[in-house]
Amino acid sequence: MVAVISNEIACRARLREYGYNMSIEQIFRDDKSGGFDMAHIQLQHADRIERLLLAMAIATLWCHELGEHVLQQGKTARRLIAPRPRRKLSLFQLGLR
Repeated sequence: MVAVISNEIACRARLREYGYNMSIEQIFRDDKSGGFDMAHIQLQHADRIERLLLAMAIATLWCHELGEHVLQQGKTARRLIAPRPRRKLSLFQLGLR
């Protein structure tokens, strides 16, 4: 059960918006500190940053694909990576681990 407090009219669309926003927040968390720790990158040359971002984008997509694959394999496969009964990890984290 999830309680959503909003100044908007309560409806199913509001829950979809909330779910969408939460997925975006997970992505930002994964990008910033949950995966490749972008918050601590100290590169200063634009060309190096550009190459790093390209590599990170490819690696991120790969991790998402691996996470999707783990979920498609079912609960047994997921619990090998994340033993908790409820899903707490993002697709990226499942793939990365």
